[in-house]
Amino acid sequence: MVSPIKLPVATPLAPLARFVALVWDGDARDAIARVAEPPPVPLTAIVNPKDGVLDWRACLPEPAPNVEVVSIEGAHMTMGSNPHVQRVVAARLALD
Repeated sequence: MVSPIKLPVATPLAPLARFVALVWDGDARDAIARVAEPPPVPLTAIVNPKDGVLDWRACLPEPAPNVEVVSIEGAHMTMGSNPHVQRVVAARLALD
């Protein structure tokens, strides 16, 4: 839900993330890179092209048969309480 999974993330905090990344070990960098890979289970990515907090394209997973992207408008910080988002999440949880 409007969570960046691709690096680098365009955000005001990017300089801090780059600084911290200097002390990450190779395993940590590899683990972070794998976050962008589609998981072996169904995935619904909820994105907001008008987010304003971060570049929404950083939230797009790689295309895969088990990946669905749903675009929903709303404030970044209140996406979890957005009725449209809640309906999408409830519908995905109701699937077998």
